[in-house]
Amino acid sequence: MKPSEIIANANKELYEHDYENIVMKGGRLNRWVYRKTHQELERFEIRESKEGLSILELGAQSDQHRLWVKMNYQSYIVSDIALTPLLKSKLMYEKSLSQIHSNVEADRPIIKFEKIDAEKIEYPDETFDRLIATCLLVHLGNPIDALHEWRRVIKNGGKIDFYVPCEPGLILRMARNLTHKRKKLSVKFPYDLLHYSQHRNHFLALDEFIKYIFSGDRVKRRFFPFRFLPWEFNLWVIYSVEVSKSQSK
Repeated sequence: MKPSEIIANANKELYEHDYENIVMKGGRLNRWVYRKTHQELERFEIRESKEGLSILELGAQSDQHRLWVKMNYQSYIVSDIALTPLLKSKLMYEKSLSQIHSNVEADRPIIKFEKIDAEKIEYPDETFDRLIATCLLVHLGNPIDALHEWRRVIKNGGKIDFYVPCEPGLILRMARNLTHKRKKLSVKFPYDLLHYSQHRNHFLALDEFIKYIFSGDRVKRRFFPFRFLPWEFNLWVIYSVEVSKSQSK
């Protein structure tokens, strides 16, 4: 087996056995950081729609972020390239629906769970009003083409909101030393080896890709926690893009 395959299998095991306990249910600081990433992603103004928005979330993992999204949407696609967390989330959602009164259910938005490759989205141009991605872009093999694909499926005037960790910034590495790296893992590999095999795209490259793909669009970015300091002294940045299809890429 190739080293890359060994590490990929270890990362799969790490996600299945450790991710929830380390990231979502870890110590107080872990839980606070986890909540803030979702809150910050929803801080940008989202336009209202009488018909309700159509939203596509990519790399949704176990459907963690949807609970933070304002209920002004008509349809929401929860998607990931990995089937296991997606199917688990679908079963949990269907179970919750079975406990809801029928007349209340009729007013609920349409929620779908789909396997979607973030670098090749099999939907027509200008299908969605909003696209959301949490910690996804840093993982992709071809992020610049993925960004182009995200822009393609968004309607004119639609929004793309996504999170990018400030890898490998000083503050982020310090925070990780105080949180994730203190936890005992179920796999016998160095944490940094597994982490950077996943977080393969670093901030400066991604920022340049974003500037290029969205050069004709309105792009806002907000660093956290220090908005006016350079990327090396922040944990992450949230990008919010308002797409103008009069500008083509």
